[in-house]
Amino acid sequence: MSADKVARLWAGAQQALAQGPRQQAIWCLEQIIQLDPAHREAHRRLAELLRADGDAERAAALCVRLLRSHPDDAQALTTLGELLEDLGEFEQAREVYTRATRQRGDQSFALGQLLALDRGQLPPEAIARAQALLDAGGSPRARALIAYGLGKLHDRRGEHAQALRCWEQANAARRAQCGPLDRQALAARVARTREAFSAAHYARQKGWMARPEQPIFIVGMPRSGTTLIEQVLSRHPQVRALGESPAMPAVADRMPALAASTLRWPEAVAELTQQAVYEGGKAYMQLSGAPTAQRWTDKAPLNIFHVGLIRALFPHARVLLLLRDPRDVLLSIYEQNFALHQTFATDWEDLAFYYARFAELCAHWQAQGLIDAVLGYEGFVAAPRAGVDALLAATGLPPEPRCHRPEAAERAVATPSRWQVRQPINTSARGRWQRYGEGLQPLLEALQREGVDADAVLARAQQPLHTGAGAGAGAGAGAGSGAESGADAGA
Repeated sequence: MSADKVARLWAGAQQALAQGPRQQAIWCLEQIIQLDPAHREAHRRLAELLRADGDAERAAALCVRLLRSHPDDAQALTTLGELLEDLGEFEQAREVYTRATRQRGDQSFALGQLLALDRGQLPPEAIARAQALLDAGGSPRARALIAYGLGKLHDRRGEHAQALRCWEQANAARRAQCGPLDRQALAARVARTREAFSAAHYARQKGWMARPEQPIFIVGMPRSGTTLIEQVLSRHPQVRALGESPAMPAVADRMPALAASTLRWPEAVAELTQQAVYEGGKAYMQLSGAPTAQRWTDKAPLNIFHVGLIRALFPHARVLLLLRDPRDVLLSIYEQNFALHQTFATDWEDLAFYYARFAELCAHWQAQGLIDAVLGYEGFVAAPRAGVDALLAATGLPPEPRCHRPEAAERAVATPSRWQVRQPINTSARGRWQRYGEGLQPLLEALQREGVDADAVLARAQQPLHTGAGAGAGAGAGAGSGAESGADAGA
Protein backbone atom coordinates (compact mmCIF):
# COMPACT_ATOMS: atom_id res chain seq x y z
CA MET A 1 0.00 0.00 0.00
CA SER A 2 1.25 3.48 -0.88
CA ALA A 3 0.46 5.94 1.91
CA ASP A 4 1.10 8.81 -0.49
CA LYS A 5 -1.40 7.45 -3.00
CA VAL A 6 -4.02 7.01 -0.29
CA ALA A 7 -3.42 10.59 0.84
CA ARG A 8 -3.80 11.90 -2.73
CA LEU A 9 -7.00 9.92 -3.22
CA TRP A 10 -8.37 11.22 0.08
CA ALA A 11 -7.62 14.79 -1.00
CA GLY A 12 -9.30 14.10 -4.33
CA ALA A 13 -12.38 12.76 -2.56
CA GLN A 14 -12.62 15.88 -0.40
CA GLN A 15 -12.30 18.15 -3.43
CA ALA A 16 -14.94 16.24 -5.35
CA LEU A 17 -17.29 16.38 -2.37
CA ALA A 18 -16.92 20.14 -2.24
CA GLN A 19 -17.06 20.87 -5.97
CA GLY A 20 -18.47 17.78 -7.65
CA PRO A 21 -18.94 15.46 -9.31
CA ARG A 22 -20.04 13.13 -6.52
CA GLN A 23 -19.16 10.08 -8.59
CA GLN A 24 -15.53 11.18 -8.54
CA ALA A 25 -15.60 11.24 -4.73
CA ILE A 26 -17.14 7.78 -4.65
CA TRP A 27 -14.48 6.46 -7.04
CA CYS A 28 -11.65 7.92 -4.91
CA LEU A 29 -13.04 6.37 -1.73
CA GLU A 30 -13.47 3.01 -3.41
CA GLN A 31 -9.83 3.12 -4.52
CA ILE A 32 -8.72 3.95 -0.98
CA ILE A 33 -10.59 0.94 0.40
CA GLN A 34 -8.99 -1.32 -2.20
CA LEU A 35 -5.55 -0.07 -1.19
CA ASP A 36 -6.28 -0.01 2.54
CA PRO A 37 -9.19 -2.31 3.49
CA ALA A 38 -8.92 -1.20 7.14
CA HIS A 39 -9.34 2.53 6.37
CA ARG A 40 -12.22 3.38 8.71
CA GLU A 41 -12.90 6.92 7.54
CA ALA A 42 -13.07 5.88 3.87
CA HIS A 43 -15.61 3.19 4.73
CA ARG A 44 -17.68 5.62 6.78
CA ARG A 45 -17.60 8.45 4.25
CA LEU A 46 -18.39 6.14 1.35
CA ALA A 47 -21.29 4.63 3.28
CA GLU A 48 -22.65 8.15 3.89
CA LEU A 49 -22.41 9.02 0.18
CA LEU A 50 -24.04 5.80 -0.92
CA ARG A 51 -26.83 6.30 1.60
CA ALA A 52 -27.40 9.82 0.31
CA ASP A 53 -27.59 8.40 -3.22
CA GLY A 54 -30.22 5.88 -2.13
CA ASP A 55 -27.87 2.89 -2.37
CA ALA A 56 -28.42 1.70 1.19
CA GLU A 57 -27.63 -1.92 0.32
CA ARG A 58 -24.08 -1.14 -0.77
CA ALA A 59 -23.65 1.20 2.18
CA ALA A 60 -24.79 -1.52 4.58
CA ALA A 61 -22.40 -4.00 2.96
CA LEU A 62 -19.54 -1.56 3.59
CA CYS A 63 -20.46 -1.34 7.28
CA VAL A 64 -20.60 -5.12 7.54
CA ARG A 65 -17.19 -5.35 5.90
CA LEU A 66 -15.74 -2.77 8.31
CA LEU A 67 -17.22 -4.61 11.30
CA ARG A 68 -15.44 -7.79 10.28
CA SER A 69 -12.11 -6.11 10.97
CA HIS A 70 -13.39 -3.78 13.72
CA PRO A 71 -16.25 -5.66 15.44
CA ASP A 72 -16.40 -3.17 18.31
CA ASP A 73 -16.75 -0.08 16.10
CA ALA A 74 -19.83 1.52 17.71
CA GLN A 75 -20.16 4.12 14.97
CA ALA A 76 -20.23 1.45 12.28
CA LEU A 77 -22.86 -0.44 14.26
CA THR A 78 -25.16 2.56 14.63
CA THR A 79 -24.70 3.50 10.96
CA LEU A 80 -25.57 -0.07 9.97
CA GLY A 81 -28.65 0.12 12.19
CA GLU A 82 -29.81 3.29 10.43
CA LEU A 83 -29.24 1.73 7.02
CA LEU A 84 -31.25 -1.34 7.96
CA GLU A 85 -34.06 0.98 9.05
CA ASP A 86 -33.83 2.75 5.67
CA LEU A 87 -34.22 -0.63 3.98
CA GLY A 88 -37.22 -1.57 6.10
CA GLU A 89 -35.30 -4.32 7.91
CA PHE A 90 -36.49 -3.21 11.33
CA GLU A 91 -35.91 -6.48 13.18
CA GLN A 92 -32.31 -6.65 11.99
CA ALA A 93 -31.88 -3.01 12.95
CA ARG A 94 -33.04 -3.80 16.49
CA GLU A 95 -30.46 -6.59 16.73
CA VAL A 96 -27.67 -4.27 15.58
CA TYR A 97 -28.69 -1.49 17.98
CA THR A 98 -28.85 -4.02 20.81
CA ARG A 99 -25.30 -5.06 19.97
CA ALA A 100 -24.25 -1.39 19.92
CA THR A 101 -25.61 -0.82 23.44
CA ARG A 102 -23.14 -3.43 24.69
CA GLN A 103 -20.13 -1.49 23.42
CA ARG A 104 -18.07 0.90 25.48
CA GLY A 105 -18.68 4.61 25.31
CA ASP A 106 -21.81 6.61 24.61
CA GLN A 107 -24.72 4.26 23.92
CA SER A 108 -27.44 6.93 23.86
CA PHE A 109 -28.06 6.92 20.11
CA ALA A 110 -28.47 3.15 19.87
CA LEU A 111 -30.62 3.09 23.00
CA GLY A 112 -32.81 5.91 21.71
CA GLN A 113 -33.31 4.10 18.39
CA LEU A 114 -34.21 0.87 20.19
CA LEU A 115 -36.86 2.71 22.18
CA ALA A 116 -38.23 4.38 19.06
CA LEU A 117 -38.39 1.05 17.20
CA ASP A 118 -39.93 -0.93 20.04
CA ARG A 119 -43.16 -2.72 19.22
CA GLY A 120 -43.41 -4.60 22.51
CA GLN A 121 -40.10 -6.49 22.25
CA LEU A 122 -38.08 -4.56 24.84
CA PRO A 123 -38.14 -6.08 28.33
CA PRO A 124 -39.31 -3.79 31.16
CA GLU A 125 -35.82 -3.67 32.64
CA ALA A 126 -34.44 -2.13 29.42
CA ILE A 127 -37.04 0.63 29.54
CA ALA A 128 -36.38 1.19 33.25
CA ARG A 129 -32.67 1.45 32.47
CA ALA A 130 -33.35 4.11 29.85
CA GLN A 131 -35.47 6.11 32.27
CA ALA A 132 -32.77 5.81 34.94
CA LEU A 133 -30.12 7.06 32.51
CA LEU A 134 -32.34 10.00 31.62
CA ASP A 135 -32.99 10.83 35.28
CA ALA A 136 -29.28 10.58 36.05
CA GLY A 137 -28.48 13.49 33.77
CA GLY A 138 -25.54 13.11 31.43
CA SER A 139 -24.69 15.21 28.39
CA PRO A 140 -27.42 17.20 26.60
CA ARG A 141 -26.93 14.98 23.56
CA ALA A 142 -27.44 11.77 25.54
CA ARG A 143 -30.49 13.15 27.36
CA ALA A 144 -32.06 14.29 24.10
CA LEU A 145 -31.55 10.99 22.28
CA ILE A 146 -32.93 8.86 25.12
CA ALA A 147 -35.87 11.18 25.78
CA TYR A 148 -36.93 11.32 22.12
CA GLY A 149 -36.98 7.51 22.07
CA LEU A 150 -38.85 7.20 25.36
CA GLY A 151 -41.43 9.67 24.13
CA LYS A 152 -42.13 7.55 21.05
CA LEU A 153 -42.49 4.46 23.22
CA HIS A 154 -45.04 6.17 25.48
CA ASP A 155 -46.87 7.58 22.46
CA ARG A 156 -47.35 4.11 20.92
CA ARG A 157 -48.75 2.91 24.25
CA GLY A 158 -51.30 5.70 24.30
CA GLU A 159 -49.54 7.39 27.23
CA HIS A 160 -49.68 10.83 25.65
CA ALA A 161 -48.99 12.95 28.74
CA GLN A 162 -45.85 10.93 29.49
CA ALA A 163 -44.79 11.14 25.83
CA LEU A 164 -45.13 14.90 25.83
CA ARG A 165 -43.11 15.21 29.03
CA CYS A 166 -40.31 13.15 27.46
CA TRP A 167 -40.28 15.31 24.34
CA GLU A 168 -40.18 18.43 26.49
CA GLN A 169 -37.08 17.01 28.20
CA ALA A 170 -35.57 16.03 24.84
CA ASN A 171 -36.08 19.46 23.32
CA ALA A 172 -34.79 21.26 26.40
CA ALA A 173 -31.60 19.20 26.12
CA ARG A 174 -31.36 19.74 22.37
CA ARG A 175 -31.87 23.47 22.86
CA ALA A 176 -28.95 23.44 25.29
CA GLN A 177 -26.88 22.04 22.42
CA CYS A 178 -27.97 24.27 19.54
CA GLY A 179 -29.65 27.33 21.05
CA PRO A 180 -32.94 28.94 20.03
CA LEU A 181 -34.13 29.92 16.58
CA ASP A 182 -32.67 33.21 15.34
CA ARG A 183 -36.04 34.76 14.53
CA GLN A 184 -34.59 37.99 13.24
CA ALA A 185 -32.35 36.15 10.76
CA LEU A 186 -35.22 33.97 9.54
CA ALA A 187 -37.57 36.93 9.05
CA ALA A 188 -34.82 38.80 7.19
CA ARG A 189 -34.10 35.80 4.96
CA VAL A 190 -37.74 35.49 3.97
CA ALA A 191 -38.05 39.23 3.30
CA ARG A 192 -34.85 39.32 1.23
CA THR A 193 -35.96 36.30 -0.80
CA ARG A 194 -39.34 37.84 -1.56
CA GLU A 195 -37.71 41.09 -2.63
CA ALA A 196 -35.02 39.46 -4.79
CA PHE A 197 -37.35 37.16 -6.69
CA SER A 198 -39.75 39.74 -8.07
CA ALA A 199 -41.68 39.88 -11.33
CA ALA A 200 -38.83 41.94 -12.80
CA HIS A 201 -36.42 39.04 -12.32
CA TYR A 202 -38.56 36.63 -14.31
CA ALA A 203 -39.15 39.19 -17.05
CA ARG A 204 -35.37 39.54 -17.44
CA GLN A 205 -34.92 35.80 -17.86
CA LYS A 206 -37.49 35.42 -20.65
CA GLY A 207 -35.98 34.21 -23.88
CA TRP A 208 -33.02 32.49 -22.23
CA MET A 209 -32.26 29.00 -23.44
CA ALA A 210 -33.88 26.54 -21.00
CA ARG A 211 -32.54 23.22 -19.85
CA PRO A 212 -34.71 20.33 -21.11
CA GLU A 213 -35.02 18.37 -17.84
CA GLN A 214 -38.43 18.08 -16.17
CA PRO A 215 -37.66 17.31 -12.52
CA ILE A 216 -40.29 17.20 -9.79
CA PHE A 217 -39.50 19.19 -6.64
CA ILE A 218 -41.62 18.36 -3.59
CA VAL A 219 -41.52 21.14 -0.99
CA GLY A 220 -43.30 22.02 2.22
CA MET A 221 -42.79 21.89 5.95
CA PRO A 222 -40.96 18.84 7.30
CA ARG A 223 -43.39 16.13 8.42
CA SER A 224 -46.08 17.22 5.98
CA GLY A 225 -46.20 14.14 3.74
CA THR A 226 -43.34 14.85 1.32
CA THR A 227 -41.88 11.36 1.82
CA LEU A 228 -45.23 9.73 1.07
CA ILE A 229 -45.61 11.69 -2.18
CA GLU A 230 -42.10 10.80 -3.29
CA GLN A 231 -42.72 7.16 -2.41
CA VAL A 232 -45.80 7.19 -4.66
CA LEU A 233 -43.88 8.76 -7.54
CA SER A 234 -40.89 6.45 -7.05
CA ARG A 235 -43.09 3.53 -8.13
CA HIS A 236 -43.42 5.05 -11.59
CA PRO A 237 -41.00 3.58 -14.17
CA GLN A 238 -40.26 7.02 -15.59
CA VAL A 239 -39.13 8.48 -12.25
CA ARG A 240 -36.03 8.16 -10.11
CA ALA A 241 -36.31 9.33 -6.50
CA LEU A 242 -33.32 11.29 -5.17
CA GLY A 243 -34.70 11.69 -1.65
CA GLU A 244 -33.73 14.83 0.26
CA SER A 245 -30.86 16.04 -1.88
CA PRO A 246 -28.66 18.80 -0.39
CA ALA A 247 -27.73 19.93 -3.90
CA MET A 248 -30.01 22.96 -4.35
CA PRO A 249 -28.84 24.85 -1.22
CA ALA A 250 -25.25 24.10 -2.26
CA VAL A 251 -25.91 25.53 -5.73
CA ALA A 252 -27.50 28.64 -4.20
CA ASP A 253 -24.25 29.21 -2.30
CA ARG A 254 -22.32 29.05 -5.60
CA MET A 255 -24.55 31.34 -7.65
CA PRO A 256 -22.88 34.67 -6.76
CA ALA A 257 -19.51 33.34 -7.94
CA LEU A 258 -21.06 31.86 -11.10
CA ALA A 259 -22.61 35.26 -11.85
CA ALA A 260 -19.32 37.05 -11.06
CA SER A 261 -21.31 39.09 -8.55
CA THR A 262 -20.08 40.77 -5.40
CA LEU A 263 -23.58 40.59 -3.95
CA ARG A 264 -24.62 37.84 -1.58
CA TRP A 265 -27.42 35.41 -2.30
CA PRO A 266 -30.28 35.97 -3.00
CA GLU A 267 -29.53 39.59 -3.99
CA ALA A 268 -27.09 38.27 -6.62
CA VAL A 269 -30.08 36.99 -8.59
CA ALA A 270 -30.26 40.49 -10.11
CA GLU A 271 -26.91 39.86 -11.83
CA LEU A 272 -27.53 36.35 -13.12
CA THR A 273 -26.62 35.66 -16.72
CA GLN A 274 -27.75 32.90 -19.01
CA GLN A 275 -24.33 31.28 -18.65
CA ALA A 276 -24.50 31.44 -14.85
CA VAL A 277 -27.92 29.79 -14.88
CA TYR A 278 -26.63 27.06 -17.20
CA GLU A 279 -23.63 26.42 -14.95
CA GLY A 280 -25.88 26.36 -11.89
CA GLY A 281 -28.07 23.70 -13.45
CA LYS A 282 -24.99 21.70 -14.41
CA ALA A 283 -23.69 21.94 -10.84
CA TYR A 284 -27.01 20.69 -9.47
CA MET A 285 -26.92 17.70 -11.81
CA GLN A 286 -23.39 16.84 -10.70
CA LEU A 287 -23.96 17.33 -6.98
CA SER A 288 -27.26 15.46 -6.86
CA GLY A 289 -26.38 12.65 -9.25
CA ALA A 290 -29.65 13.33 -11.08
CA PRO A 291 -30.17 11.26 -14.25
CA THR A 292 -30.08 13.04 -17.59
CA ALA A 293 -32.39 10.63 -19.42
CA GLN A 294 -35.10 10.23 -16.79
CA ARG A 295 -37.35 12.40 -14.63
CA TRP A 296 -36.45 12.63 -10.97
CA THR A 297 -37.83 13.82 -7.66
CA ASP A 298 -36.06 15.97 -5.08
CA LYS A 299 -38.10 16.04 -1.89
CA ALA A 300 -36.00 18.25 0.35
CA PRO A 301 -38.87 20.11 2.05
CA LEU A 302 -36.92 23.27 2.76
CA ASN A 303 -36.18 23.78 -0.92
CA ILE A 304 -39.17 26.08 -0.43
CA PHE A 305 -36.52 28.74 0.15
CA HIS A 306 -35.15 28.05 -3.33
CA VAL A 307 -38.27 27.84 -5.51
CA GLY A 308 -37.16 30.94 -7.42
CA LEU A 309 -33.77 29.39 -8.13
CA ILE A 310 -35.38 26.08 -9.10
CA ARG A 311 -37.45 27.92 -11.69
CA ALA A 312 -34.38 29.73 -13.01
CA LEU A 313 -32.31 26.56 -13.37
CA PHE A 314 -35.07 24.22 -14.51
CA PRO A 315 -37.91 26.16 -16.16
CA HIS A 316 -39.73 22.92 -17.03
CA ALA A 317 -39.70 21.61 -13.44
CA ARG A 318 -42.90 20.77 -11.62
CA VAL A 319 -43.02 22.19 -8.09
CA LEU A 320 -45.44 20.52 -5.67
CA LEU A 321 -46.29 22.10 -2.30
CA LEU A 322 -47.55 19.88 0.53
CA LEU A 323 -50.23 21.24 2.87
CA ARG A 324 -51.16 19.63 6.18
CA ASP A 325 -52.85 20.66 9.43
CA PRO A 326 -50.15 22.81 11.10
CA ARG A 327 -50.98 21.35 14.52
CA ASP A 328 -50.09 17.85 13.32
CA VAL A 329 -47.05 19.13 11.42
CA LEU A 330 -45.55 20.99 14.36
CA LEU A 331 -46.30 18.23 16.88
CA SER A 332 -44.58 15.75 14.59
CA ILE A 333 -41.53 18.02 14.28
CA TYR A 334 -41.39 18.51 18.06
CA GLU A 335 -41.15 14.77 18.68
CA GLN A 336 -38.37 14.15 16.16
CA ASN A 337 -34.60 14.07 16.62
CA PHE A 338 -33.80 16.72 14.01
CA ALA A 339 -30.34 17.90 13.02
CA LEU A 340 -28.76 20.50 15.28
CA HIS A 341 -29.07 23.29 12.72
CA GLN A 342 -32.88 22.91 12.70
CA THR A 343 -33.13 25.23 15.68
CA PHE A 344 -36.82 25.95 15.10
CA ALA A 345 -37.76 22.40 16.16
CA THR A 346 -37.29 22.58 19.93
CA ASP A 347 -39.81 25.16 21.15
CA TRP A 348 -43.52 25.77 20.49
CA GLU A 349 -43.06 29.53 20.09
CA ASP A 350 -40.21 29.07 17.62
CA LEU A 351 -42.19 26.47 15.69
CA ALA A 352 -45.17 28.79 15.33
CA PHE A 353 -42.92 31.70 14.29
CA TYR A 354 -41.17 29.51 11.72
CA TYR A 355 -44.46 28.28 10.32
CA ALA A 356 -45.82 31.80 9.88
CA ARG A 357 -42.68 33.00 8.06
CA PHE A 358 -42.79 29.86 5.97
CA ALA A 359 -46.39 30.71 5.08
CA GLU A 360 -45.37 34.16 3.89
CA LEU A 361 -42.77 32.69 1.56
CA CYS A 362 -45.16 30.09 0.17
CA ALA A 363 -47.78 32.78 -0.48
CA HIS A 364 -45.13 34.78 -2.38
CA TRP A 365 -44.23 31.87 -4.68
CA GLN A 366 -47.90 31.11 -5.23
CA ALA A 367 -48.73 34.71 -6.07
CA GLN A 368 -46.01 34.58 -8.73
CA GLY A 369 -47.40 31.36 -10.20
CA LEU A 370 -44.32 29.28 -9.35
CA ILE A 371 -46.18 26.46 -7.56
CA ASP A 372 -47.70 23.98 -10.00
CA ALA A 373 -49.87 22.14 -7.48
CA VAL A 374 -50.79 22.23 -3.80
CA LEU A 375 -51.39 18.78 -2.34
CA GLY A 376 -53.53 18.47 0.76
CA TYR A 377 -52.26 15.65 2.96
CA GLU A 378 -55.58 15.04 4.72
CA GLY A 379 -57.48 14.89 1.45
CA PHE A 380 -54.86 12.71 -0.19
CA VAL A 381 -54.86 9.99 2.48
CA ALA A 382 -58.67 10.05 2.76
CA ALA A 383 -59.09 9.26 -0.95
CA PRO A 384 -55.74 7.82 -2.05
CA ARG A 385 -56.86 6.34 -5.39
CA ALA A 386 -58.19 9.65 -6.64
CA GLY A 387 -55.25 11.47 -5.05
CA VAL A 388 -52.64 9.33 -6.81
CA ASP A 389 -54.35 9.70 -10.18
CA ALA A 390 -54.54 13.48 -9.75
CA LEU A 391 -50.88 13.60 -8.65
CA LEU A 392 -49.71 11.77 -11.75
CA ALA A 393 -51.76 14.05 -13.96
CA ALA A 394 -50.36 17.14 -12.23
CA THR A 395 -46.80 15.97 -12.84
CA GLY A 396 -47.44 15.04 -16.46
CA LEU A 397 -46.92 11.32 -15.88
CA PRO A 398 -49.05 8.61 -17.47
CA PRO A 399 -51.18 6.38 -15.21
CA GLU A 400 -49.25 3.64 -13.40
CA PRO A 401 -51.00 0.99 -11.24
CA ARG A 402 -47.93 0.46 -9.06
CA CYS A 403 -48.16 4.03 -7.78
CA HIS A 404 -51.28 3.00 -5.85
CA ARG A 405 -49.16 0.71 -3.66
CA PRO A 406 -46.29 2.89 -2.41
CA GLU A 407 -45.78 0.57 0.57
CA ALA A 408 -44.45 -2.06 -1.87
CA ALA A 409 -41.51 0.11 -2.95
CA GLU A 410 -38.19 -1.57 -2.20
CA ARG A 411 -36.14 1.62 -2.23
CA ALA A 412 -34.39 2.86 0.87
CA VAL A 413 -36.11 5.67 2.78
CA ALA A 414 -33.72 7.80 4.86
CA THR A 415 -36.24 10.03 6.65
CA PRO A 416 -38.19 9.76 9.92
CA SER A 417 -41.16 8.53 7.86
CA ARG A 418 -39.40 5.30 6.92
CA TRP A 419 -41.82 3.22 9.02
CA GLN A 420 -45.03 4.98 7.96
CA VAL A 421 -44.43 4.86 4.20
CA ARG A 422 -44.05 1.09 4.36
CA GLN A 423 -47.68 0.81 5.43
CA PRO A 424 -50.62 1.14 3.02
CA ILE A 425 -51.83 4.74 2.74
CA ASN A 426 -54.07 5.37 5.75
CA THR A 427 -55.57 8.14 7.87
CA SER A 428 -54.10 7.14 11.24
CA ALA A 429 -51.92 10.27 11.47
CA ARG A 430 -54.76 12.72 10.85
CA GLY A 431 -55.69 14.79 13.88
CA ARG A 432 -53.02 13.28 16.13
CA TRP A 433 -52.66 16.58 17.94
CA GLN A 434 -56.10 16.14 19.50
CA ARG A 435 -54.86 13.18 21.58
CA TYR A 436 -52.67 15.50 23.66
CA GLY A 437 -55.47 17.70 25.01
CA GLU A 438 -54.35 20.57 27.23
CA GLY A 439 -50.73 19.56 26.77
CA LEU A 440 -50.71 21.26 23.34
CA GLN A 441 -52.29 24.49 24.54
CA PRO A 442 -48.92 26.32 24.35
CA LEU A 443 -48.67 25.43 20.65
CA LEU A 444 -52.25 26.48 19.90
CA GLU A 445 -51.75 29.82 21.62
CA ALA A 446 -48.44 30.39 19.81
CA LEU A 447 -50.08 29.75 16.43
CA GLN A 448 -52.86 32.17 17.29
CA ARG A 449 -50.36 34.88 18.22
CA GLU A 450 -48.64 34.41 14.86
CA GLY A 451 -51.94 34.79 13.02
CA VAL A 452 -52.03 31.21 11.76
CA ASP A 453 -55.61 29.97 11.36
CA ALA A 454 -55.01 26.24 11.71
CA ASP A 455 -58.64 25.34 10.99
CA ALA A 456 -58.55 27.30 7.73
CA VAL A 457 -55.35 25.53 6.65
CA LEU A 458 -56.89 22.17 7.53
CA ALA A 459 -59.99 22.95 5.47
CA ARG A 460 -57.71 23.65 2.52
CA ALA A 461 -55.68 20.48 3.12
CA GLN A 462 -58.81 18.32 3.09
CA GLN A 463 -58.97 18.92 -0.65
CA PRO A 464 -56.38 16.56 -2.16
CA LEU A 465 -55.05 18.66 -5.05
CA HIS A 466 -55.14 22.20 -6.37
CA THR A 467 -53.51 23.06 -9.69
CA GLY A 468 -53.26 26.09 -11.95
CA ALA A 469 -54.98 29.17 -10.57
CA GLY A 470 -56.38 27.09 -7.71
CA ALA A 471 -52.89 26.27 -6.50
CA GLY A 472 -52.42 29.85 -5.43
CA ALA A 473 -55.83 30.79 -4.19
CA GLY A 474 -55.91 30.70 -0.44
CA ALA A 475 -52.73 28.86 -0.24
CA GLY A 476 -51.26 30.17 2.91
CA ALA A 477 -54.37 30.49 4.68
CA GLY A 478 -54.22 32.08 7.96
CA ALA A 479 -50.60 33.07 8.00
CA GLY A 480 -50.06 36.53 9.27
CA SER A 481 -47.78 39.34 8.19
CA GLY A 482 -49.54 40.04 4.93
CA ALA A 483 -49.61 36.54 3.47
CA GLU A 484 -52.54 37.05 1.20
CA SER A 485 -53.39 33.48 0.58
CA GLY A 486 -52.70 31.04 2.77
CA ALA A 487 -52.35 27.59 2.44
CA ASP A 488 -48.91 27.81 2.36
CA ALA A 489 -47.99 26.07 4.87
CA GLY A 490 -48.00 23.23 3.54
CA ALA A 491 -46.82 21.61 4.68
